[in-house]
Amino acid sequence: PEAKLIIVLRNPVERAIAAVNHFIKNGVIFVNDDLDELLVGDQQSLVERYGIIDMGRYYRQLQAYYDYFDPKQMLILVFEEDIAQNSDDSLKKVCEFLDIDSSLILVKSIRKSIKALVHQLLVIWEPVFH
Repeated sequence: PEAKLIIVLRNPVERAIAAVNHFIKNGVIFVNDDLDELLVGDQQSLVERYGIIDMGRYYRQLQAYYDYFDPKQMLILVFEEDIAQNSDDSLKKVCEFLDIDSSLILVKSIRKSIKALVHQLLVIWEPVFH
């Protein structure tokens, strides 16, 4: 296929911490005071059972895409670095990757968030949909 894929990954450590917090909040995992208990203590099996670390091993997940797509067809962004901190640069990267003239849009951060990036991309495509 000739599709272009845009993949947004989270920093694996940030993603794992968010997963732990999610499982604690939903009563799936109970941790007293220390997250180390989860990594090396009695509850270590929960880390494996719920894939807390495994889900951040992106190589395995991306390998399936590399089996079918040329790496030139994929743009990989890291949320915390590319979108949250450098949304304007990321928008330019996305435009270049999709062969969209980035000079057609006014690159202005509404907020440094994924919503702003999505909004800016929708503004680009609005003439196409009308």
